[in-house]
Amino acid sequence: MIGGMNRSKSGPAINYTDEQWETLGTLLDELKDQFPAAKVSGHCAFAKKTCPNIDEEFWYDTGEVVSTI
Repeated sequence: MIGGMNRSKSGPAINYTDEQWETLGTLLDELKDQFPAAKVSGHCAFAKKTCPNIDEEFWYDTGEVVSTI
């Protein structure tokens, strides 16, 4: 996901496009088909960063965007 920062680059923002959400969902569906036991986790679960500033696992399960900011 490209984005996640406000225009001034001074802080986070949830500003992803509909196309990004759709592509992410398609990719995760394909990967879950190949690896059914895999858990969906975001970048922030593996690094001391906030990006992409959303709870990816919750979004994948529910379609609802929840900020982690």
